[in-house]
Amino acid sequence: MNWHDYGARYYDIKDNEPVFQIVNQDKLTKTTSSVVMAETYRNSLDIKIGTKAVPNMLNNNDNRTFAHELGHSGGLDHTMDLENLMTQKFIIQKEDGDYLKATLLNRSQIQTIRDNYIHNKLNRHIPNWRQRLKKRQ
Repeated sequence: MNWHDYGARYYDIKDNEPVFQIVNQDKLTKTTSSVVMAETYRNSLDIKIGTKAVPNMLNNNDNRTFAHELGHSGGLDHTMDLENLMTQKFIIQKEDGDYLKATLLNRSQIQTIRDNYIHNKLNRHIPNWRQRLKKRQ
């Protein structure tokens, strides 16, 4: 039996549990300006990592993509600071920066995550997340 087939048919994910999915690139948002490696809604439990990002993560050549998506799940938006974790990869590369070194969070970002946690604004699924999960499998 193929585990993927089994996992695609049988799951019991509770409303307060995270959903981390490794998905084909065509299941991620498409843009004309860059390749989307992963995506997450703000304050969400749903994180999708594209298959193009996985090999680098497994080989320790990408210490940033998953952490960046966790920042979104904590309620953070993108920034334009070339050293900040929440700045998009293509923006850093456009300025000849090393996106793997852009790992900083500032005090207000950490406070945002903390405040979202305290005020129960985290751990929400995207609307109709169960139906979307079923469709993609």
